[in-house]
Amino acid sequence: RIDWDKAYIVLGLSDTRAINEVSSLNWNGNEIGYSPGTKVTEILSHGFHASLEGLNAETEQHVFNTKVSINGSQGFRFAPFGENTTVNMKSSWPHPSFQGMTLPNNYEVTADGFTSSWTIPHLARNYPQSWVYADQNYHLGEFTAGVDLFEPVFLYSKVTRAVKYGILFVGLTFLTFLIFELTTQTRLHYVQYGLIGVALTLFYLVLLSIAEHTAFLTAYIIAAISNIGLITIYTGAALKNWTRAGVIFVLLSALYTVLYSLLQLEDYALLMGTMLLLFVLMVLMYVTRNLRVNSSDFTLS
Repeated sequence: RIDWDKAYIVLGLSDTRAINEVSSLNWNGNEIGYSPGTKVTEILSHGFHASLEGLNAETEQHVFNTKVSINGSQGFRFAPFGENTTVNMKSSWPHPSFQGMTLPNNYEVTADGFTSSWTIPHLARNYPQSWVYADQNYHLGEFTAGVDLFEPVFLYSKVTRAVKYGILFVGLTFLTFLIFELTTQTRLHYVQYGLIGVALTLFYLVLLSIAEHTAFLTAYIIAAISNIGLITIYTGAALKNWTRAGVIFVLLSALYTVLYSLLQLEDYALLMGTMLLLFVLMVLMYVTRNLRVNSSDFTLS
């Protein structure tokens, strides 16, 4: 026997500390206040409920709505209780990661945010539409759908990713100087190589220190211009040839442009990095195609 006079509606939350504001329940045009607790803690451990006193069981359809404002979180999940559950979600966050038992039927992600919609039939879940509470309890948290809101690349993550390309950048720069030595009679001292390497390494420290106080793009531009200018001027003075210094300027400008592009990519960073390595290898093979061994020295003829 169902005691309709003791019926109540429950809204469960994973953590009630996230509640900011809750309006009253509008049930068939009547305002009903909520009370703390779910009264079904084995199923929904946290939340609140509203008693539906005088519920008319003969009414075939009931209309209700409520508004809940909760503090920000890293994600949002919902459990599909209805025989056919339809959920429409809209957010200004541009980096959603859809999670749970099913992905949205339709979604659109842009730089201004995302919209998504789920339509979930009751057959897709592992608990019935209704059951006797005392006989069996179900873990509703195992059958949820929703979205995680994440920041794909943080400041320190970007700097860390940039550092991972450091060996490649130092190596390419040194190879350029080596080619200069092979094609001309100019030689750099080991100390000069070391100072250029220190300058290349210092770029990442300058980037991090400035990025902590301003936008990452601004910090990147300042660090890149400072580093490129320093190495270009030093190269021109060391080689006594500003044409070769101009080549270094173009090379470093291209490398730092490519590096920034790699840092902005989320799905194709590995592909673009691999293509960069292949391109560099092609250039090196072309430049060194006439390399010959003369005595103990390597020269280009």
